[in-house]
Amino acid sequence: MYKKYLIDNGLKIITAPMKGTRAVTVLILIGIGSRYESEQLNGITHFLEHMLFRGTSKRPSAKTISETIDRVGGELNAYTSEETTGFFIHLASPHLELALDVLSDMLLSSKFEREEIEKEKGVILEEINMHQDKPDIQVVNIYKSLLYGNQPLGWEVIGKKEVVKNIDREKLLAYGKKNFSSNNTVVSIAGDVQSGKTSALVKKYLRRWKNRKKPSYLPLEEKQTAPATTLQYRKTDQAYLCLGVRTFAYKHPDYYVLRVLNTILGGMVSSRLFVRLREEEGIVYSVDSLRESYLDGGNLRVNAGVEINKTEIAITTILEEFKRMCQEIVGKEELGKAKEYLKGRLTLELELSPGVASFLGHQELLLGEIKLPEKQMKEIEKVTSDDINRVAKKIFVKEHLNLAVVGPFTDKEKFVKLLKF
Repeated sequence: MYKKYLIDNGLKIITAPMKGTRAVTVLILIGIGSRYESEQLNGITHFLEHMLFRGTSKRPSAKTISETIDRVGGELNAYTSEETTGFFIHLASPHLELALDVLSDMLLSSKFEREEIEKEKGVILEEINMHQDKPDIQVVNIYKSLLYGNQPLGWEVIGKKEVVKNIDREKLLAYGKKNFSSNNTVVSIAGDVQSGKTSALVKKYLRRWKNRKKPSYLPLEEKQTAPATTLQYRKTDQAYLCLGVRTFAYKHPDYYVLRVLNTILGGMVSSRLFVRLREEEGIVYSVDSLRESYLDGGNLRVNAGVEINKTEIAITTILEEFKRMCQEIVGKEELGKAKEYLKGRLTLELELSPGVASFLGHQELLLGEIKLPEKQMKEIEKVTSDDINRVAKKIFVKEHLNLAVVGPFTDKEKFVKLLKF
């Protein structure tokens, strides 16, 4: 399915030829994200990612860069998360070399002009404003702040306004030079490609990229000994809530058990929470559960938009479903449905080249190994009802409950009293 290469500067290359497609995706994935930042530089990774689109010595403006890919009908984009930063192009396979030319140009020859930095600073500040205006985004932000406190995983990836305002050219260049390095990067290419020719092209464009000492992050501190609640008052027409617990890192032995548990709880539209809160009680429009894993920790949370005067009922119902996971054994039919759902979603994820490039690249970068779909499906199939019950009892503990609510509420204590089994 794929081949791996390692070149002299420590850069890892993955190529995955795919049949039945005339497209290709080039993903350059770097092992740096917001959790590697100091509080004084929170948001700089995201800022740096934006600046690589602002002009290079070869393509002097953002318009020139975007037009280069637009002319061949391609898609160019990037993202920053807590642990990774990615740049990708999806386009017709005859233009593979163009994609590598553009991405390498952005990574190695961006100009960082002061005027462009100030323009992009304005863009990012407006992006922060947009996030703050959306209660569904804000409730997740305050949930993570509650869960992790004043440590990098508790901060927003986009950064704080007062910090972003003080980021300048010197800080961006120093941070990029220190943290964007070849030996902390995976280039994952999937689609209509030939592995040998493709790896040679990557070497041609990225061989001169320097390797440096890999960045380190502060280990996650898990200190919670009592349930916690946070409110953000807003005059909204709907209440927004996140209710969750601490869970596991990527490599935890119960990682796949957690995936199946989450699917049963709220990971699909026939899940327990969706059926009960929306179909039966009719008090929410949206509800789901989502699990996040990091290199050294994780969390599972339920997100819901709730009728304001039914918020307490919704919270109590979610807690009842947590408790049910601990007290009842999942039936054979429900377990089988969740497993087939996960396997089906994995198949769909890998149908197109962007999904394949991401699937391979993230595993190689974060785990140092790749589990093929067949292996992952076997891990899913191994999960038993007893496994789910055991893990539920481990994670759904009163002392580890965390609740964030955004809406027209001022009485925090009434929500605190709800957090019990």
